Amino acid sequence: MNILPYIGIGDIKFGMTMNDVRSFWGQPENIRYFIPIENNPEERDVIWEYEDTLEFSFSSDDEFLLSTITSSSEKIRLNDVVLVGRDISEVSLDFPTIYLEDDFEETGQSYDIPEFDVTLWVKNGVVDTVLFFPKYDASGNNVIWPS
Repeated sequence: MNILPYIGIGDIKFGMTMNDVRSFWGQPENIRYFIPIENNPEERDVIWEYEDTLEFSFSSDDEFLLSTITSSSEKIRLNDVVLVGRDISEVSLDFPTIYLEDDFEETGQSYDIPEFDVTLWVKNGVVDTVLFFPKYDASGNNVIWPS
């Protein structure tokens, strides 16, 4: 399945409601709730988990519209290039603009491919997880939902 930068993946598009996603993928296998700040429970994410290690996140910040897609599946591709399971040095050859955003030492590193707004979580030098997002305006605060 190819990542459609700033748009989504397959029939799933950023900005979809939970009902929209359910109509394409059915009921998720698992639903998790994430509250980043315990004393602020109204700010939260609802994360739907599906087979093939695919997750769709709906954030209260974005009125619970689909705002992040995460996967650790080797079936996910960017420009027909497999990301998960490959050494980060190999991926760097395919995407020369990639850069290390954060190094959390023992737990892993976060790399960004800026022209696609794709983030790679790397453990022991190997891509473990891919995260991708919709486009934001110049301020970085407002989502530009795909049409």
